[in-house]
Amino acid sequence: MGALVGFVVLALALIAGTAFPSAITVEGSFRHTDSSSMLTPGASCYTRMYTAGTRVDVTDDTGAVVATGTLDEGIAMVDSDSTYGRLGYATECAFAFTVDNVPSGSRSYGIEIAGVPNRLAFSEQEMRNGPGLHNGS
Repeated sequence: MGALVGFVVLALALIAGTAFPSAITVEGSFRHTDSSSMLTPGASCYTRMYTAGTRVDVTDDTGAVVATGTLDEGIAMVDSDSTYGRLGYATECAFAFTVDNVPSGSRSYGIEIAGVPNRLAFSEQEMRNGPGLHNGS
């Protein structure tokens, strides 16, 4: 009897693990370039579209939103390849973000920031390692 109960518990655990995939936490980064602004390196920064609290959605391989987080406060960064960067000014605003409870097991993932989808597809391992996004104006 005890062996049968143990078998049933093991079988249910295996079924639950298959039916309910584990979740991952995604800790990523997003850099927005604004070549029209000169910022003080290391200072807080934001743009009209991106600021602390801006929504970050993770999508699965069907495009469905599966988890949501927000951008942290932006930090002004120097892009030494830009005209202002060569003069010591920052033209990039770097944000970190965390999205909890992203279901594992999707063939690929996408990230939308402020409702704007990107064209990159990330593997589960890339999501676990910390995806990085960059856009510019």
